[in-house]
Amino acid sequence: STGAFVLLHAAAFGQKAFFVLAVIALFATLNTVLVTLVATSRMLYGMAEEHGLPKIFCSIHERRYTPWFSVLITGGAALVFTLIGKIALVASLVDFALFVTFALVNAALIWLRHKLPKMQRPFRTWAPLAWLGVIFSIGMLFYLDKLIIAGGVAMVVVGLLVYEAIKKRV
Repeated sequence: STGAFVLLHAAAFGQKAFFVLAVIALFATLNTVLVTLVATSRMLYGMAEEHGLPKIFCSIHERRYTPWFSVLITGGAALVFTLIGKIALVASLVDFALFVTFALVNAALIWLRHKLPKMQRPFRTWAPLAWLGVIFSIGMLFYLDKLIIAGGVAMVVVGLLVYEAIKKRV
């Protein structure tokens, strides 16, 4: 983890190194969180444009040209997760979500290749790389604690139920 990395270097290089590495780790974490929040709000926006979520998720702010409602919902969800209080738990749940997402994206690529082989695509990829993506993404799940996997599966099930409920209304 980042904390162990910082402590190791602090012991090796002294207190000044500890401070510098702690600041670098703080900014790296902040950047990762910011990118995740922006990407998540854009995914909600895209899902709404494809009629997978209510239209309000693709509402664009008049001056900033951003999907303001998607940003608001994403920020609210992030706030709820910060109230858990255990950052390692939240980080592990995010890891679970990323591994599942990467596995599903690679599986979708494989499925589309076989289902629609003649479809024009703006990119090409070597099919074994997609298989490796699925295998490694699923393999990474086995390094997570059983409680995290259970919580992650619960999040996926709740997400699917919410999606199905919204899909019926839209």
